[in-house]
Amino acid sequence: MDQKLVNVTVPLSNDDARNINRTLELRYLLADTIEERGLGDIINEGTGGNFIDVSFITNDAEQLEPDLRSLLLSLGFTGDNQIVIEDYE
Repeated sequence: MDQKLVNVTVPLSNDDARNINRTLELRYLLADTIEERGLGDIINEGTGGNFIDVSFITNDAEQLEPDLRSLLLSLGFTGDNQIVIEDYE
């Protein structure tokens, strides 16, 4: 089974980006929910500018993007979220 590297970048509102505690809370929420739902194993989390990003490894990428977009919406991330899926070696 081929592993995939998934990078998720979520833009933040200006208010959220200015509040580091809120930014961290949102990042942890996203990373924890990805793992709780069994979508993959987190390998990196970051915060910068007006966005948060989370990277994880998964073995099952077939239905991943629609599931991930649904998860982002359910967590209230309604902006222009970016999801990049590539081969992981």
